[in-house]
Amino acid sequence: SLKKAIGESSQTRARFALYLLSRQRYEDGLRFWAALPAEEKKANRDTGYLMIANLIGAHRYHDAVTIWNDVTANERYNAELGKIFDGSFEEPINYSPEMVFGWQVKTATQLQIGIDPGKSSAGVRSLRLVFQVRGNLDKVFNVSQLVPVAPNTEYDFEYQLSPDKLETGSAPMVQLLDAADGALLANSPQAPGGTTPWTRVSLPFKTGEKTEAVMLKIVRVKCNQEEEQEENVICPIFGSIWYDDFSLKRRR
Repeated sequence: SLKKAIGESSQTRARFALYLLSRQRYEDGLRFWAALPAEEKKANRDTGYLMIANLIGAHRYHDAVTIWNDVTANERYNAELGKIFDGSFEEPINYSPEMVFGWQVKTATQLQIGIDPGKSSAGVRSLRLVFQVRGNLDKVFNVSQLVPVAPNTEYDFEYQLSPDKLETGSAPMVQLLDAADGALLANSPQAPGGTTPWTRVSLPFKTGEKTEAVMLKIVRVKCNQEEEQEENVICPIFGSIWYDDFSLKRRR
């Protein structure tokens, strides 16, 4: 049999499972991986991460969740369908690319993004964005999270925000996109200017027939996008915004 030909080494078997995925033989590769004992899956974590990257590239997000939960060292970091990971920013972890289903932060100059341990709408911590942009942000900033969801399902998405001395012609907003094709599923209003206490924003949305994951993003669009004739319209932004308590609830 194939298993005998490959041998008993869990390392070889894990790599063969990855090879099968690379040949787009997904069901075979996943079955081969599933046959490994739990401790051997964890021992082959690096191969597991490569499998996850392959599956995400193929938009097989639910399969990627399975492998992620097989190899993650801490069960508190398990991914679940319909759950935003660390939506309240209370987990003491690095927001790194290795946390596939965690927060990803791409920053830009004139912008500070970080955890504020002194302000929160409920717990102890929150996410703070501090802007000091006199011209334009030289790069697109992006705070995002890949969230596995069920297809053809209605959800209520909520979060809290609190701006402080925010001044701009284009304030950040929160978007939910279908992770596979980028289709916009929900779009929040721009954050309010000035200073306001914690405010809850609620956005109902429905996933598509084939949706397996959504991309949650905090983004900023250009000023006066409709009227814009030139790329170099000056679009300053000053002040701070705190975000907290991101959550998804499936509608009954």
